Amino acid sequence: MNKSQLKNSVKNIVAEILELSPDEIVSDDVLFTKQYGADSITGIEILASLEAEFGIHIPEELVTEMNSLSTIYALMPKFIEIDQE
Repeated sequence: MNKSQLKNSVKNIVAEILELSPDEIVSDDVLFTKQYGADSITGIEILASLEAEFGIHIPEELVTEMNSLSTIYALMPKFIEIDQE
């Protein structure tokens, strides 16, 4: 999987959980809690969905760091291999 594919997959997962279309997430740096009213349960849902989609395990203590697309993108290479584009 390359970086672009990863970003697209993550954005689609997050959008589905937040009940948005991917296009409604206008910035990778928008905080889910402030812009979309996400809470800790939403964070757990995002974590579980990423684990299921990519067949990985993400420690639950990282859920508080997963508060924007940018932070998720930065964490993912720790758990899956990203091909160079």
